[in-house]
Amino acid sequence: MNVLKLLAAAVLSCAALTACQTTGGEGEPCKSAGILGPLYCDGTLLCNGAAGNVCEEPRGRRENEPCDADALCATGLWCEPLHHSCQTWLHEGDHCLYGPSCGPDLACTKNEAELVCGPMPPDDGPLGTSVNGTLTLPEAVEAKGTVAIYTTPDLAGSPVASTVLASNGATPINYRISGVPAGSYFIFALLDVDRSGGSLTPGDYSGWYGQDSDGNPPATANAVVPESGSVSFDFNLVLK
Repeated sequence: MNVLKLLAAAVLSCAALTACQTTGGEGEPCKSAGILGPLYCDGTLLCNGAAGNVCEEPRGRRENEPCDADALCATGLWCEPLHHSCQTWLHEGDHCLYGPSCGPDLACTKNEAELVCGPMPPDDGPLGTSVNGTLTLPEAVEAKGTVAIYTTPDLAGSPVASTVLASNGATPINYRISGVPAGSYFIFALLDVDRSGGSLTPGDYSGWYGQDSDGNPPATANAVVPESGSVSFDFNLVLK
């Protein structure tokens, strides 16, 4: 009897272990490519880190449900990066901070003294310039954040323009912000590695274009944006 019990326990343990090792399918834990590698899923499934690193079908999340990528949200919704939840696209004239919040047909651009959803500006011409570049991270992570353009190095102020960042395990990240008016600016980037809600906290990656060795902003605005065309600013992010 004791032998039979031991055999049964062994079978159950193996079955449980097999179940624990099943990953990558819908509703299952995301696969890992190693300690520093990205999390991923089978086929077209997406890894939803905001829901506990679970593999899900694209466009399956409804309003106010957790997400960490726009593709997880149903049509008409976007993934708000501060609270990691699916939210309804804004309308023309609504105040905005991030480009995707306005949906695919509008852009988050400056209108007088504030950022609002408005017509999509061209990459070139009188409505602004395309600012782009590459950010280099200290190591590979999965996180979301923002790149923002400021007239002063005060993060409490409103940015002139911004865009959402998403790192899926690659150390370089490309960014692009359209419709930036001509001027001299400070450019700041933040990756919310610890998912604290978007504010800069220890453990996050951040950086300024032209920062000093300690990661502090330059003394004067150094990102010069022309009247039209495109301009590139590459810089590194550091661990805070």
